[in-house]
Amino acid sequence: MKYIVINLIAVVIFLTVACLKGEFVTGVSFDLNEVTLSPGESMDLKATVMPDNANDKTLYWESNHPDLINVDKNGRVTVLNIIIHIDNNGLYYYHDNSGVRRNISREGNYYYPSDVSSFYGSSALPSIRVSTKAGEYDAFCSVKIDILDSWVQKANFAGGNRTGAVGFAIGDKGYIVTGEGNRKDFWEYDPVSNRWTQKADFAGEGRSGAVGFAVGNKGYIGTGFVSNSNGNRYLQDFWEYDPALNRWTQKADFAGEGRRDAVGFAIGNKGYVGTGYSSYQDFWEYDPVSNRWTQKADFAGGGRSSAVGFAIGNKGYVGTGGRDFWEYDPASNSWIRKANFTGGRYNAVGFSIGNKGYVGTGSSSSSSTNHQDFWEFTP
Repeated sequence: MKYIVINLIAVVIFLTVACLKGEFVTGVSFDLNEVTLSPGESMDLKATVMPDNANDKTLYWESNHPDLINVDKNGRVTVLNIIIHIDNNGLYYYHDNSGVRRNISREGNYYYPSDVSSFYGSSALPSIRVSTKAGEYDAFCSVKIDILDSWVQKANFAGGNRTGAVGFAIGDKGYIVTGEGNRKDFWEYDPVSNRWTQKADFAGEGRSGAVGFAVGNKGYIGTGFVSNSNGNRYLQDFWEYDPALNRWTQKADFAGEGRRDAVGFAIGNKGYVGTGYSSYQDFWEYDPVSNRWTQKADFAGGGRSSAVGFAIGNKGYVGTGGRDFWEYDPASNSWIRKANFTGGRYNAVGFSIGNKGYVGTGSSSSSSTNHQDFWEFTP
């Protein structure tokens, strides 16, 4: 009887202390059952322990795919900044921190690891589990990986390593031609099949540092330089490529002086070429119908080379080769200065998609530092 009384007293004391400290945990829940993140993106998940006055609100966090999605002790979840590849069989994959290939499936705008392991009670998606201290209660939040803001590596260029090449797009195909070492081979890329196909060699002299653009269903390249034991020889010839016939045709020579590292782009049914090494600022319009070059207003930013050029709608844009950026209006034949690019940049790349421009990579004006940053321009 004495021991029973003592045990009862102990139970009463325990319950009294528990009540003073708070109630027992009865559950845990997420504020969201599913989140969408892009590679490299993070967010803080919020979990609630019930009841509000629970005696111990300690939480433990866990990812069912830690080589792809991390979560720290405070519930901050991060999708690792992976590079997604596609092999010759059309299968997507990435490499984990150990260099092991991990297959991944694509469905619409999202990626799902093919070998993801599920938590008990969770979906087959990559998931974050939160549990209470004793482990009696847990909750799950699925993580969808958005591919719209991710980079996907495609089939390597089939012509081998090179620099100083030029490219353009016609319809739904991309094209790369020429390059350092006076290359003439010409390649077509099909994004649907993710394959490169060699086409008719460029019919002009092999070269590097040329410019290219497309007007309608034809591609155009010209200028650049030939490098040999006697030094560099700068070119003015211009050529048209017809993908329907897989044939090159020489057109009227570029009307400015021969040069390399100029900019080229198309607005409507006209092509434009200007700037270039060394410090040219003249600007020219090409009409494929009349096969004539017409000089237009000089580039207003001064002479330069290694700039970028692209068109958005009915305007052209030229910049870097420094840090200033300029808009060209063919209707008024005039230049207007726009917002500077962030930092001086040379030998970058630039292109447009829809009503936005994009600039990235290149080297600094003040050093030999190479860059991998990428920027969006809104006119």
